[in-house]
Amino acid sequence: MYSVQIKQTMASIGIETQRARFEIQNPRPHLKIIQNKAQFKIHKRLPKFKMIQENHLVSSGRLTNMAFSLERFQKAREMTLEAIGRIASEGDALMRIENKGNPIPELAIQNSQDNVEINVGIPPQNKIEWDEGQFELEWSEQELKMDWYIEHKPKIIVHPHSIKIYVKNKPSIEISVKENKKGLKVDKKI
Repeated sequence: MYSVQIKQTMASIGIETQRARFEIQNPRPHLKIIQNKAQFKIHKRLPKFKMIQENHLVSSGRLTNMAFSLERFQKAREMTLEAIGRIASEGDALMRIENKGNPIPELAIQNSQDNVEINVGIPPQNKIEWDEGQFELEWSEQELKMDWYIEHKPKIIVHPHSIKIYVKNKPSIEISVKENKKGLKVDKKI
């Protein structure tokens, strides 16, 4: 015996909904700080003095090379002129030997005596020249610089409402004939 089996599947649809939503992103401001430290520079020139001892050295007999050579030159010239004058006067005196008597002993006495001069005095003071020097401070003030990076507009992201409709199961009818030993016989075609 045959039996007919009918299976029917109903159509079904699926619906997915997503609610509308939005996000607001507000970026934080960024601050950049640049700081230059205060600085100072010192410019200095040390004080100096120069002592000119030339007058003191000359008066005490210790001469510089230039002063020594100049003094020797002047003394040699003076002594030369004095010697020439003395020799000339002695020659004149010897020439007049017949007029005066004998000038030779007098000339011998004059030439044998040393003329020593004694000079007592206060030596001159040294000359001092001063350079006062210099001390200068140069300041550069502290500098503080702040840079703000601000985005004025917030960032808004919108996710709109959405509905998604789809068919889950398609409608179908399934007819099958089965052999069944029990039950009614089917003689007709459907």
